[in-house]
Amino acid sequence: MAEYWVIDPIEQVVTVLRLENGQYVEVGVFRDGEAIVSPMFPQLSLTVQQILSGEV
Repeated sequence: MAEYWVIDPIEQVVTVLRLENGQYVEVGVFRDGEAIVSPMFPQLSLTVQQILSGEV
């Protein structure tokens, strides 16, 4: 399973996509203090705010 994250610091969003049948499919778009959902890393506990602020 492959996964791709797009981090947009201007819009303050993280978009998570996963590879299905040769194409990336959107898993979700996360904002602000929302917890990011990652099919590849289900135990991951990060928020958009943590990533954008560098508090990882």
